Formats: sequence, structure tokens, C-alpha cells
Amino acid sequence: MGSLDQEIDSFLKNKKNPTSQRAHLIQQVCDTLFDDTHFKKILGQTHQFTVAEIQEIFEEAKNWEINPQALFWKLVREKQSEIRKQITDSA
Repeated sequence: MGSLDQEIDSFLKNKKNPTSQRAHLIQQVCDTLFDDTHFKKILGQTHQFTVAEIQEIFEEAKNWEINPQALFWKLVREKQSEIRKQITDSA
């Protein structure tokens, strides 16, 4: 069994280290509401969102006590529909 310092170093090396503000925020979403397996899915589903929009959805979902994960996905779908509508209206 290694020392506590070795265990901490090992944990920190294995932990993902996001490099952008958007990736850091999505990592927070995964840490709070989901697990790390959802990172790529959330990253892909929110590729058209601004950081502020992701933050707003995260805060609203996080504060809902009943089922924050379901609310998160519902808000993502609503935002995707809004963006699609804006794109088709401007075309």
C-alpha cells in the first residue's frame, strides 16, 4: 500500500483536466449531475451553445431537487429547438 501522497498524485493524474472554459463547465456538469461517461455526449449535444447558455441550463437543473438530470436534458432539447428555429427563420 502506497503513502497518502502517492495515492493523491495517482488520483490527480488520472483525473481529466479540461483545457477550455466550455470543457471545464461540462466537466462540472458531469461531476455534479452525471458521471464522466456522459462528457462526450454533453459536449456533442451542446456544441452550438454558448458557455453562458450551458451555465444557465446547468444552474437551473442543479437547483431542481426532483430530477435534475431529466431537467438538464429537457432544457438542452428546448435550446436545440430554439437554435434550429432561429437558423431556419434566418435562411
